Amino acid sequence: MTTENNPLITVIVPVYKVEKYLSRCVDSILAQTYTNFECILVDDGSPDNSPAICDEYAKKDNRVRVIHKVNGGVSSARNAGLDAAKGEWVCFVDSDDWVEKNYLEVMVSAAEKYNCDLVISGFKEQIHNEMFALNYYSKEEHYFKNKTEVLKEFCKLRKKSKFASLLHAPFNKLYSISLIKNIRYNTNVNMGEDYLYNLKVFDTLVSFVIIPDCPYFYRYNFDSATKVVKEKNFADNLIITDETYNFFEKNRLNKKVADDFAATMANWAAIACIKGNYDINNFDYFKKFRNLITCGALVRSINVPGRFVVLFLYKFHFNKLLIWICNHLI
Repeated sequence: MTTENNPLITVIVPVYKVEKYLSRCVDSILAQTYTNFECILVDDGSPDNSPAICDEYAKKDNRVRVIHKVNGGVSSARNAGLDAAKGEWVCFVDSDDWVEKNYLEVMVSAAEKYNCDLVISGFKEQIHNEMFALNYYSKEEHYFKNKTEVLKEFCKLRKKSKFASLLHAPFNKLYSISLIKNIRYNTNVNMGEDYLYNLKVFDTLVSFVIIPDCPYFYRYNFDSATKVVKEKNFADNLIITDETYNFFEKNRLNKKVADDFAATMANWAAIACIKGNYDINNFDYFKKFRNLITCGALVRSINVPGRFVVLFLYKFHFNKLLIWICNHLI
């Protein structure tokens, strides 16, 4: 696709300790059939060879810009990219992922077709080595044309765990700059920052489209810091839960959906207490989670084979059974 009359897209890539994967990522972006874009590589103080790789790409292709900054986390890196963006549209690509050569063309075509501010695509998610599973909404396009439809669909995405990635992820989305010009990532949150960002987006959003295409390859990072349970994770998830309730209250949405989401967070807290060797009876953060749950809310976890009512086990002091479940089945 030529650049004539085509809007500029800013592709933001936060970079940290990814020298093994970075070239594949950037090469896939530079090979796009849609050519009117800029690629901002944000080196977040990476200690490996990633900063040098970024600089080499900037020398070879004038569409690449590099920002070198002191390490501040992925949220601060994305914010730096947003502050420097010149495009009419913005998308995020994680530096250990890659995209099909028609990724930008497919996304911007959908945006122009429906004249909307957000496009969400499916993606291919790594399940083992180079094996990938399709993660998408449906085989047809779905356009949500007004605020009522947007909020109704948000509830649907929030309610069903299989759609959580479509809602949470910063990648597989094309945002109009007019939509996100005043929205930035919360740099004080280490877990769930993506979801909190998109929560702000949906609070402002008037129309969007979900397309069936899966032009994005997501590499599951088994060594990710989010897999390690830290006390800060509990505080972050309380913020996520509170912000979800605030969103539902502000937009007068069905509180039961928020209750079920809070139950999922509490379920995670119970499991994380045990996995992180915290005392489930005395750990203050878990008590706070328990207090957020409406009585009878169903507890769900996509990490559990089947459904275990973790809070029920906790409430009636079946701690040994709860611990056994977490250690042997999760």
